[in-house]
Amino acid sequence: MCAARVAVFGEALIDLIETLPGRFEFYVGGSPFNVCRGFARQGLVCDYLSPISCDRMGERIAAVAAAEGIHCDRVPRSRRPTSLALVTVDSDGQPSYSLYREGVADLDIDSARLAAAVHPECQLFHTGSLALVPSMETQLRVLLSNLRSRGISISIDANLRPGVVPDNKAYLATVRGLIDCADVLKVSDEDLELLGIEQPLEFCRDLVRHGTVQLVAFTEGAGGATLITSETEVAQRAMAPSSVGDTVGAGDTFFSALLAFLLRKGGFARGLAALSAEELEELLTVAQWAASINVSRKGCNPPTLAELEAALPQALAS
Repeated sequence: MCAARVAVFGEALIDLIETLPGRFEFYVGGSPFNVCRGFARQGLVCDYLSPISCDRMGERIAAVAAAEGIHCDRVPRSRRPTSLALVTVDSDGQPSYSLYREGVADLDIDSARLAAAVHPECQLFHTGSLALVPSMETQLRVLLSNLRSRGISISIDANLRPGVVPDNKAYLATVRGLIDCADVLKVSDEDLELLGIEQPLEFCRDLVRHGTVQLVAFTEGAGGATLITSETEVAQRAMAPSSVGDTVGAGDTFFSALLAFLLRKGGFARGLAALSAEELEELLTVAQWAASINVSRKGCNPPTLAELEAALPQALAS
């Protein structure tokens, strides 16, 4: 069987992570790009569709993409600068971010060029995070409508980051509007708190009952995660790793493993609302194990399919 083909749009940036006071190390990051890594390591054919800068930092990103087997040749490079994120990690391994996003390369594209860049065999288009900003809202709505008409499934990770644009109210309204465009949505307790949602599970349930969204992955960090469809709901506690590196990329690893497993099992083709409680339990176990493996390491370092197969031979058996 040929590997499923997926496409990702959203930031690839340079994380400047403080390792000692006043000392920083360079890492290639960005939530959508981390999802690309996860997809590629799970054996999917992954097209990264945000332009990569021609600058020196862009060369770092391109080199990492090549090493991971991520395809970046469907859109041209950009002369705009690479986005930067200043990352500090607290004593519990939790990162905080200061973002530099003015006029950056990964948003240097419009909906028409993006739609043309999506491969005819693409089965799933993923976006979210720093792409969900007011300046991109109209472009994304046009694009997602086009993709839906072509039968391509859509996944979105809200992944809110306060301060990404000066007008925070407009930013929150954009995110709130665009998440309704997903077939599969990932939101965290922190995302929904920032959106002013007081009853997060009820909010997620309403999404799958009354909108386009067919499956919501609601994550609560160390508190675990819940998968919700219009027909059923499954929750699991988080899986603690044997040792902790940090939590960078844990949510991205969780979501990429979940989506890859759904594609392998034909969940999109059958209809996500048709997934049984047992299938959701299996899906959640796979995603949480992947995140746990990532947390046991430094930075975003998702497991390969072989590593997941070794950890979960029964869950991944066809």
